[in-house]
Order: sequence, then C-alpha cells, then structure tokens
Amino acid sequence: MVLSRLVWCRWPPRCPGRWPLDDEYRGQGVPLSGDALVGVPPLYSPCMFRALPLPCKMAPQLQREFEALCALSAQYAAGASSRAGHLPQNACKNRYCNIIPFDRTRVRLSGGTDDDIANYTNASYVAGYSGSTEYIASQGPKEGTTKDFWFMVYEQNVRLIIMLTKLVEDGKTKCHQYYPELGDRYMWGDLAVECSVQNDLPTYTLRTLAMHKGSEQRLVHHLHFLDWPDFGCPASSVHVLQFCRTVRRHALLFPGLMVVHCSAGVGRTGTLIAVDILLQRLKAKKKIDIFGVVMKLREQRPFMVQCQQQYIFIYKCLKAAFDDPNVTTYKASCTFPVNANMHLQNGLQMVKKSILSSWKK
Repeated sequence: MVLSRLVWCRWPPRCPGRWPLDDEYRGQGVPLSGDALVGVPPLYSPCMFRALPLPCKMAPQLQREFEALCALSAQYAAGASSRAGHLPQNACKNRYCNIIPFDRTRVRLSGGTDDDIANYTNASYVAGYSGSTEYIASQGPKEGTTKDFWFMVYEQNVRLIIMLTKLVEDGKTKCHQYYPELGDRYMWGDLAVECSVQNDLPTYTLRTLAMHKGSEQRLVHHLHFLDWPDFGCPASSVHVLQFCRTVRRHALLFPGLMVVHCSAGVGRTGTLIAVDILLQRLKAKKKIDIFGVVMKLREQRPFMVQCQQQYIFIYKCLKAAFDDPNVTTYKASCTFPVNANMHLQNGLQMVKKSILSSWKK
C-alpha cells in the first residue's frame, strides 16, 4: 500500500531582490545570470508619475517590470536562509509549504530564544516609510497556531491588526477564526482576549479586542477589509484608498507595530503595505518608486505582492490618489510611546472619534 500526503502550496507566477539597485541600471536593465537584461523603471517625480498613461494602457511595460521583480527576487531568495521554517517540526505551522519567512527577518516568539521550533511563527518584520520596522506581515493563523499568534501580538506590543481575507473563500478555508465574536472570550493559560466592540461598516468591520494577561490589560484594534479576493484585487481602488487612510489614522492613535495578514501573508498583505508606504511618499512629494518599494518588501518576506495583477493595482491606487483631495492628509506613523495599560474606556472613545473622522472625509 502506498500512502501519500496532500500538502497545500501556493504557486504564484514565477517570482523572486537586491536593494538598493544601482542607478546605472535604472531605465536600462538589470544583468541576470545569463546575458539577458531585464528592464527596470526609472524613478518618477510626482509630476512625471501623474503624466503616465493609465495602468491599463501600460500593460507591456508593467509586465516587464513584474518579470524583473520575479527574476531579481529569485536571485535574492536563493542566497537567503529560511532554515527554521523548513524544519520538519515546523511544517505543521506553515499554512502553505512554499511561503516560508527568511531567517533574517522572521519574528521569534520568546518561548524559546535559541529553540527554532519553540520560537517559530510564520511572520516577518517589515520596514515602513520611515525605514524602521513598522509592520509584521503574517500568514492567517491556523487553528494550531492561534495561540502563538496571540502571544506574538502580546510580546510585540501590537495595537493594530489588519485582516485582508475572509475566513472561507470559494469553499476553501483561508484563515482560522482567531478572534472572538462580540461578547465572547478566548483564553490560553493566563492570556485572554475578548471582543468588546464591533462596528460593521460598508467595506470593513472594526473590532475592539481587549487583551488581558494577569492584571495587565490592553486594547487591540482589528480592521477587517471584506472585499479583496485571493490572488486578485478589489474592483475599485477608491475603497482601498479609504481603508488605507483609516489604517493610517489608527496607526497614529495607537503607535507601535501593526500586524497585516491575509491567508499566506504575501499577496494582499504586500500590496496593502506597498500602497501605504507609497501614499506616504506621495504626501511628502518624494519620487515614486513602486518597483523599488516592492523589491524591498520581497527582501523581507518572499513573494510579497504575489501576482502581476496586484502589482498593476498598486499603480492604479497611486494614479487614483492624485485625484483624491484627502491624499494631502495622509500621515505617517508617529514615534512617541503609548502607555501599554491605556484605560479601556479612553481607548474606545478614541476609536469612535477615528471612525467618525474617517467617514466625514
């Protein structure tokens, strides 16, 4: 008798960094392992970018750019270690067998400092607009990794979780329901999480989760975007731009690392992080470098911005942002610390003000 095991994999278009890219290659091409050159776009000033054709009319150019990203990031990944995630004992912790974090940027749980099994979780630190670590890009928790996910949130002092997947899509489980329903409580030893507020808005749901550990209590704000298909993009960039502004307002109110996840933690997750960073660059009137931002993301977690459609969608969002008067109010994260034991009632009042502000604009 032959026994076989079915293993879920996500095979994006053949993907694959090196950063920063030498200026001499900008607008020419990047030498790969053979004699071929892969085109890399120039840096665009805001005026130059605004004058570009619509993304739908730039399909051949954007296809070449994405192929360059795939080739360059493949070269980078070939030299980067992902040893911990490939340990046989950690296989059950990975939602997809080919989405494994790099050792250099993976988040380590404090349960075992030198134990790559006890401290392993499929999540990566990601630098933001400031150049400092601002995000944790994570896979959607599995039933068996939900406890690890919440201990990561606690240990990393996370106040904001951005969820970009539904629990089930096309009949397939994409993420375990790791968060409690309104009024419910989940417990793992002395760590408890309960949902105290839920607001169902047109394109996303906002939950306020109270996390308790011993006598300590914290608020975690959960923004769940509901209209983003797997391996695809929302029908409209407008809703994504509105959601990004809401995320940035919450990041200002509740500073610290934010967790962003979809199912694998690379496609939708990478796309939203890229748009968030680029909108901050646009507000600061800095040069637009979609290629460079995505390349940098792929150096920190493999396959970020997973398919060509998502790469084109970033262009679509940035083009739409020029016609959005609210882009001038897009604010970067503040760096001042917040008391870890913020009083729950004060926190809830701040959330309500944020929601109202988000829908006034």
